[in-house]
Amino acid sequence: KCFNILIENETEEEKIIRRIYQLRYFLLLPFDVNKSINQIQILEEKIIDVQYNLIKKAIDKKVLNGLEFEILKNIFKTRIIELQDVNVKIINESERYYLQIFDENITDEKIQIKEIGNAKINKKIKIFI
Repeated sequence: KCFNILIENETEEEKIIRRIYQLRYFLLLPFDVNKSINQIQILEEKIIDVQYNLIKKAIDKKVLNGLEFEILKNIFKTRIIELQDVNVKIINESERYYLQIFDENITDEKIQIKEIGNAKINKKIKIFI
């Protein structure tokens, strides 16, 4: 609830970027030996709500590229340190869509996604504007 209030009140691009980093950091914190906070089932709905609000605000303020939520929510899972350098590439394999998240040197895992919207396939797309 508090994070949604913070997001709602942000107007500056730099503060919105800071909130993206904060949320990602929070979600990747260990909850127990086997799980991080983003893997706790009872929090899933609230986490998605906060992610959606933050992504919507970031798109409105021209911080993030206007890709589908299904694609952009994955920036909160990546362990790439500099999010401003993150690119994505959508790949079509066996009639399924996969998302690759990477920067100049590091490729994160390939993630299956359902919706790609108007995103181009097999093309490197910068996440941050």
